[in-house]
Amino acid sequence: MNKKAFTLTELIIVIILVSVIYLLAFSNFSFFNTSSKVKLENLKSYLKNQKFENNLKLICLQRENECLILLDNEYSEKIKNPFNKIRTVYNDDKDRKRVYFDDLKVNDMYERVSLFFYLNNKGQHSNYIIETNNNLVVLDSLEETFKTYDNLSKYLQEKEKNIIEVKDAF
Repeated sequence: MNKKAFTLTELIIVIILVSVIYLLAFSNFSFFNTSSKVKLENLKSYLKNQKFENNLKLICLQRENECLILLDNEYSEKIKNPFNKIRTVYNDDKDRKRVYFDDLKVNDMYERVSLFFYLNNKGQHSNYIIETNNNLVVLDSLEETFKTYDNLSKYLQEKEKNIIEVKDAF
C-alpha cells in the first residue's frame, strides 16, 4: 500500500520532541526557581537542608534581585534575593571591615556580586553583617537563623550583653 500521510502516533512523538527541545532551549531553567518558599526567616535552614558533599554557595547578584545556589560548584537553583537590597557587607569581627566580592560571569556577562556566602559540609560559614535598605542582617554561624536588627548599635549592644553573660557563666 502507498503511504501518503503521517500516522497519529508519529505526529504525537514529533510534538513531544519539539516541546521538550523548546523547554530546554528557552526555559532558562525556570523550573528550578523556588523563590516563593525561601524567605530570610527560613533561609539558613533551607540552605543547610540542601544535599551537598563539600560546600554550598549562595551568590546574590546586585543588578538582578536574585541569588544563585551552587551545590558542590554546580548550579542548583535561582531564588529571589531574601535580603531585599544589599547595600554593604562587613565581616563580623573586631575590625568590621567592608567585604568586596569578585564579579561573576553569568551567560557571557559579568555580574556584580553583592553577597558571596559559603557554607561547608560541617555547617560552618563566614560571619557577615549585611546592611540593607531596611535593616541590618547578621549571618552568625553560631545562630540557628539569620538575625535582623534596626541598626548597628542595637546589634552591638546585644552582642556585648551576650559576651558578658558568657563571661559571668565562667
